Amino acid sequence: MIWTPEKQMNLYEKMGFQTGSPQQDAFLTDWQHRYQVVVCPRRSSKSYTAAKKAIPIVLGRETNPDGTPKPTRTWIVGPTYELAEKEFRYIWEDLVTTLPKLGLPKPAVVRDSKKAGDLYIRTAWRSEISAKSADKPQSLLGEAVDLVIMAEAAQFPTAEVWERFLEPSLSTTRGFALFPTTPNASAQWLYDLWMKGLDTNEPMVASYSWPVTANPVFPPEELEERRRFYGETSPVFREQYLGEWVFYSGTVYGGDFNPQRNVVPLYSIPDQNRVIRAIDFGYRDPFVCKWYHVTPDGGLDCFREYYLSGKTLDVHAKTINALTDGRPVYYTVADSSEPGLIESLRRHGIPCLQANRDRRAGRLAVGEAYRTGHLRYMEGRCPNTLRELSFYRWDEAALREGQREKTLGEDHAMDTDRYAMMSRPRPTPVPQPVPRQTFDKLMADRRRERIARMWPHAVAR
Repeated sequence: MIWTPEKQMNLYEKMGFQTGSPQQDAFLTDWQHRYQVVVCPRRSSKSYTAAKKAIPIVLGRETNPDGTPKPTRTWIVGPTYELAEKEFRYIWEDLVTTLPKLGLPKPAVVRDSKKAGDLYIRTAWRSEISAKSADKPQSLLGEAVDLVIMAEAAQFPTAEVWERFLEPSLSTTRGFALFPTTPNASAQWLYDLWMKGLDTNEPMVASYSWPVTANPVFPPEELEERRRFYGETSPVFREQYLGEWVFYSGTVYGGDFNPQRNVVPLYSIPDQNRVIRAIDFGYRDPFVCKWYHVTPDGGLDCFREYYLSGKTLDVHAKTINALTDGRPVYYTVADSSEPGLIESLRRHGIPCLQANRDRRAGRLAVGEAYRTGHLRYMEGRCPNTLRELSFYRWDEAALREGQREKTLGEDHAMDTDRYAMMSRPRPTPVPQPVPRQTFDKLMADRRRERIARMWPHAVAR
């Protein structure tokens, strides 16, 4: 990459572009992470900033021996063509005004009449920027691309367009992908990518966010007006104007789970507490094993999670035994629909009980445990469980048809919680001493009952 941060910011200064947030600066100059998720509120200049990030790519990632820029290809892909074209217009406006200042010729805009809506820019050194719609994803196959911008990425319902059609196009070029968007909790795939980007040790993905006030033309009083109109805690305000991921009440445990109550800091498990495990089988779907210890009041605190797909049962069994660290396990409960797999685990030294698979009863038990604090997760130990929990929701269409138990979203970690709660050992009641007065009254009552049985007529008189 020929664009140093200093050279890049000088370019933006010539363009008259000023950032309003350190996160914007970090995003613009980050060429270490190839995939960058930008989740911001409306009117925060996220799309405009992503267009600015594209300019150095268009002007050349590398140079030829004679000093001229090597041509690059940029795709702007939207769930609809209109959303892609919006991002395209930002880049077009920048190039028209910026290139002459740099002593470079203006680009030409060409519209292919054979393909309605196929709008693209071509520079004098053959760099191309194309606006594309994902409504026909097969049209995205077959080309190498230097930069992909997924306009309003959270409006893509699944990861299919990204994983099957766009990401492979970046492999030979070692290209970059930008995901500028307003949050939408139904886009689980993007939320997963966003969470991965928050890990500072992740080499491929980075996540960025900045407030709406980073946009210099957004009046601050407008934000306060929206706050007053919708309310501080309104999902609409938090999502659209604060840029937060908001998970709505349609989630299965939305009214039961409370992170302040059900997520606890790490602590040392007392040696006397029993440990149990719960397993949900999977190959294409994740194989999940979770470790819980039984608290003195009969609750379960989950302190370890194993979540992996695409591996054999032998691999899973070895990992489970290694992660258990020789700690005694009171019992392991597993998905009872797979008796053959349960038997295989037994041969690997993991004896299993068959889980109670009553979904309704299990969900009621888990919900009750959330409300009473009898099911908790140690902080940082159960990331996939908390992710699934956020997206595990009722199928509203099925509910309207009378199917009350159908859900949407991944539920593999959710299933292990059901199995564990339906099998958990109950605390043994501690006998309480009976006060002397109560004891004397009890003995007297029993004596009268005995006399009444032996001489009923005498008692009647």
